[in-house]
Amino acid sequence: VGTAQGRDGQAYVLEFETAGGSHRLHYPKAAKGKGFAAGETVTLYYDPEDPEKMYVEGDRAVLGAEVLYFALAVVLVLTNRGRGIFKLASILLGILAGYAVAFGAGMVDLSGIAGAGWFSLPEFLPFGVTFEPSACVALGLLFAINAIQAIGDLTATTVGGMDREPTTQELRGGIAAYGVSNILTALLGGLPTATYSQNVGIVATNKVVNRNVFALTGAFLLFAGIIPKFSAVLTTIPQCVLGGATAAVFSTIAMTGMKLIAAEGLTARNTTIVGLSAALGVGISQAAEALAQFPEAVTTIFGKSPVVVATLMAVLLNLVLPREEKSEK
Repeated sequence: VGTAQGRDGQAYVLEFETAGGSHRLHYPKAAKGKGFAAGETVTLYYDPEDPEKMYVEGDRAVLGAEVLYFALAVVLVLTNRGRGIFKLASILLGILAGYAVAFGAGMVDLSGIAGAGWFSLPEFLPFGVTFEPSACVALGLLFAINAIQAIGDLTATTVGGMDREPTTQELRGGIAAYGVSNILTALLGGLPTATYSQNVGIVATNKVVNRNVFALTGAFLLFAGIIPKFSAVLTTIPQCVLGGATAAVFSTIAMTGMKLIAAEGLTARNTTIVGLSAALGVGISQAAEALAQFPEAVTTIFGKSPVVVATLMAVLLNLVLPREEKSEK
């Protein structure tokens, strides 16, 4: 509990008492959506190691949970009760509704838009070309694992959007396109990409699998890449809005995965492979210090993402564990 003090016409310097004595903190943003007068008694919540996280009780700018629930509610209502475009665009409409509420609550920071340029093209090989053996081995391993992840994403997409599994030709084409796109990205100085599972959930939710739609989406992302001003607008969307709108997407991804597992039969062998792989993948990524005694490269590869460990363990167990004989009826 502290007292609001004035500075530059704004009452956002807080003086408060703790067991260690009297302290003064400058509230990161003037009022942050809450107006309070000098001399007013307020309750301040803060993290001493990260002052940017501090806020005053009742501040309208920290209604993250409420905005998240609102955006999620809009998506769920439109997905289950909507018709036509409202059902197909439920996630987009949820983001727009959540953004409007967040903007009204003072949670949207537009300061970065003014400094963004209007047009910018990528530079060819901006960092040159250097072949570092350790980096080549690490990226080669990661790309091999991501190729397996791509197979899972492509399979989940066809199962969720078309109620069938992909053909061998479709998988081959998807993995080839994934590799070619990363080569082009590297030549233009970009970071490696992946077949993001969020898209799987969106397709499973709205059942839209038209290639023209995906081509238009790619053009939209390209437009955002060469127009920094537009990209800056997109980055103003608060995390709570994105989290609320996409929560339903991730739940759909999880259930699509369960559907694929169940389709193979929940035998003792399959449950061992899935359960142990998932447990080790999540466990090691959450407790990366377990790999502290290994070289840094090992921690970088295996301790940052649960997908790497889970994939390797699943492949290994699938090769080692004896296959169960199917009983004939």
